[in-house]
Amino acid sequence: MVGDENRGKTLIEDGAEVDQFPIICTGIPLYLAVENGHEAVVLVLLEAGAHANGSSKKGTRVLTVASRNGHEAIVRALLEAGAVVYNATEHEHESPLRAAAVNGHKEILRALLEVKIEGGTTIESGDDRLENNDGNTFTAHKYIQEATRAACRYGDEEVVRILLRAADVNEDQAHLLYVAAENGHEGVFDLLMTGANVNHENSTGATPLFTAARNGHENVVKKLLDAGATVDKANVRGTSPLIAAARKGHEAVVRILLEAGADCDLQNNDGVTSLWIAARNGHITVIEVLLSIGVDKNKARRDGASPLDAAMRNEISSSEMVIERLRGAGAVSGILMSKVAW
Repeated sequence: MVGDENRGKTLIEDGAEVDQFPIICTGIPLYLAVENGHEAVVLVLLEAGAHANGSSKKGTRVLTVASRNGHEAIVRALLEAGAVVYNATEHEHESPLRAAAVNGHKEILRALLEVKIEGGTTIESGDDRLENNDGNTFTAHKYIQEATRAACRYGDEEVVRILLRAADVNEDQAHLLYVAAENGHEGVFDLLMTGANVNHENSTGATPLFTAARNGHENVVKKLLDAGATVDKANVRGTSPLIAAARKGHEAVVRILLEAGADCDLQNNDGVTSLWIAARNGHITVIEVLLSIGVDKNKARRDGASPLDAAMRNEISSSEMVIERLRGAGAVSGILMSKVAW
């Protein structure tokens, strides 16, 4: 029946159940038609009484599938037939809003956001509490919040704009800024900067500067520093943005942080410094930068292992070059290698 409008009409006239799961299929006829973008068949099924909130055998709703696949006309037909945008039994990670947002389907997103929730109110009214069949309340706002987080992660600036206009996300702004910084999406980042706490920490103590530095996003690092981000703000393990950047070999970010006053000899909870971790991972260009500004070349880890010890333990191709450079700069072994607890 999928894709064959006339065949669908004939089957319905012959008494076919429009909401019945075929034995060998993953979804009801409406789900299969929606998944494949067969608008005409969808309209036939809806007219015959197919449930607009139908789903696959795994529970994925037809509206979510249409939103994900970019079938705008089908989305509008489902909404007209009573499809629910905000569903208390559905996790927000699987919502139509998120599906449209992460796939960049802007018109579908607008259509979903235009739908009034139960009781005729809109999200903007602030009265968005809903109740599921068990009597538990939830808010439609959380679906917009999750969709916005996902959009910030994927970096579609216009999608983020649409979602930011739909609901107040001030309470989530710091997290959204972190997500944008983590992924290096400068346009989205700029949208969220106004009024944001640039030193907000997540559950691991990481700030937007930390995650931007760790991932090598130079321009985002510069913008955060210009906005007042604390250059040496460390996470719960004591790892600073400089140590995080050095670990990944992000030479440009290391330079930016040092120019902003980062402490090159700062140690994390294990005693690891930026030079130690750069030596451990064979990042010779980062080592050169650190040596050029006078880093303590022998500052050891808590167990006594020096940066030279870290380099000598390596088996990567650049280790010999690193060892030679550190020895040339006067670095020495902190402990006998046989006693190092690696």
